[in-house]
Amino acid sequence: MPSEPATPQFQVYTATHICLSVTLHFQLVEFRDAAFVWVGAGGKEVLSNLAAAIPALHGGPPAATTVLSNDVQETSKQLAQRLARKFNKRFFASINLPNDQNIVPLAEKKIFEFVKEHLS
Repeated sequence: MPSEPATPQFQVYTATHICLSVTLHFQLVEFRDAAFVWVGAGGKEVLSNLAAAIPALHGGPPAATTVLSNDVQETSKQLAQRLARKFNKRFFASINLPNDQNIVPLAEKKIFEFVKEHLS
């Protein structure tokens, strides 16, 4: 008996941007009730510094934890919290950028634009 084609339960979006002569690679995976965002650049196109955040039920700060990290500044955790708060969705985030304090704020701005474009 033939079955119906399966409806995809997730969508994958990718993009590349150049910020301060550094090529940033973005990937967003949207699930029904969650999303995963990854950014890598400068030879750090790997999955590390992974964090997860869950929006609060009554408007408080999202609960977040670091799953995998070598980043003492917890950049991925902070991003996951901000994304969970803004989009009211569970978020997993992994930021893997060179140690350049000028790149991170620009990359985060691009991440928010990228996520907003696909989740709104």
